[in-house]
Amino acid sequence: MPTTPVPEIFNPHPHGGELDQLLARLSEGVGETVSFGSHLLLWSAARSTGQIHEVPLLLLFRHALETVDAIRCLIRIGAVEPTKMLLRGLFETLLSCEYILNEDSDRRALCFLAGYLHWEVDMTRRLDPTSARGRKFRRRLGKDKILHGLRLPEGAALRLREEQLATLLQDTGMEEVEREYHEQRKRTNRTPIWYSMFGGPRNLETLAAQVRLPGLYDFLYRRWSASVHGLEVFEGKLQGRDGTRYITQLRALDNVQPVTQHSLWLVIQLFQCYVAKRMPDMEPVLEDWFGRELLPLYAELSRGPILEIESVFHEESQFSPGTETPSRQADGLHAPAPGGQAG
Repeated sequence: MPTTPVPEIFNPHPHGGELDQLLARLSEGVGETVSFGSHLLLWSAARSTGQIHEVPLLLLFRHALETVDAIRCLIRIGAVEPTKMLLRGLFETLLSCEYILNEDSDRRALCFLAGYLHWEVDMTRRLDPTSARGRKFRRRLGKDKILHGLRLPEGAALRLREEQLATLLQDTGMEEVEREYHEQRKRTNRTPIWYSMFGGPRNLETLAAQVRLPGLYDFLYRRWSASVHGLEVFEGKLQGRDGTRYITQLRALDNVQPVTQHSLWLVIQLFQCYVAKRMPDMEPVLEDWFGRELLPLYAELSRGPILEIESVFHEESQFSPGTETPSRQADGLHAPAPGGQAG
C-alpha cells in the first residue's frame, strides 16, 4: 500500500481550489510560449538549406522549448523551487543562441558543434578499456558505491561511435574551426570552450556581458547556480516566530510569481533575438501573438503581487511523535486589488 505523506510536510494543493486555479493559469501562460515556439521551430526548419552550420541553432531552440515545457509542468503542480535549476539551463541556452546570432553566425555555430563533438569523442575514449585513460576510468567506476558493476559499451560499438564522430569533424565545412580548436588547445594546454574560439569570451560571465545580459548573470544566474549545486537550501526554507525555527512545506508557492516572470523574460528574449536574425519577416507575427496571448498575463505579473502567503505556525514549540509537525503553508489566494496590489 502506498505511503501516506505527512500532510504538514507534503500536502499537494487540492485540485480545483483557488491556488490550483492560479497555478493552472500561470502554467498555461508559460505553456503558450512552448506552443507558439513550436511554430517558430517549424518555420525555421522549413527555411533550412540542409547545411551543417544550421543544425546547432535549430537544436538549441528545440532544447529551450523543452526546458520551458518542463518549467510549465513544475509550475502546474506547485513545485516551484526546482524550476530554478531549469531556469539556469535556459539562461545558458539563451546566451549560446544570442552569441551565435549576433554576428559571424555560421562560424560560431560550427564552433558550438565542434565543442560538442569533441566532448563526445572524449567521453567515448574514456570508455575504451584498452587505453590507460579507459582503465583508469573503470577503476574509478569500480570504487563508486552506486555505479560499481555497471556494464559499459566496448569493442566494436566504441570504435564505430568514434569513427562516426571523426567523420563529422572531418566535414569540409569544419576545417577552419577544427584548426582553431587544436591550435587553441595546444596554445593554452586546455580544452577550448566553444565560444572562446577565435578570440571569443573566456567564460560564461564575459559571454553574458558580450551579449548585454550581465545583470541577469549577476542577479539571477548566480542564485540559480546555488540551487543547482545544492547550496540554496536555507533561503525561504526556514521561518520563525518567538525565536523558534520552522521548516517550510514542500511545494511552497512564495516564488511562483518571479519564477513565472523569469521564464517569460528568457523565452521572449530568445524569440525576439531568433526571429530578428533568422526570420525578420515574421517579427509582426511575433508582436501580434505577444500582444494577443501573453501581454495581459505579462502586465499582471509586472504590476504587483498576485499571491499573498500567510504564515501559519502550529502552537507546539517542539516536534515529537504524536504532535503536528511545525510548518509554513499557503493560507489563501488574494486577487490583485484595483491598482495592481494584492489586497
